[in-house]
Amino acid sequence: MSGGRISQPVGKIVLTNVAIVRMRKGGKRFEIACYKNKVFNWRNGVEEDIDEVLQIAKVYENVSK
Repeated sequence: MSGGRISQPVGKIVLTNVAIVRMRKGGKRFEIACYKNKVFNWRNGVEEDIDEVLQIAKVYENVSK
């Protein structure tokens, strides 16, 4: 590295305050990234807007990658 600069990853989303919700279907595991407290509220019927629960509106086979 030149000039003592620290290289930061580009394009990687940092997942903080995340609950990974998993489901198995057809031998594959699917995951969605949600807000921890919002998942609890969703399951108890307090939160009704799924867009407020999901951190990213995308289904993954592995969220951490």
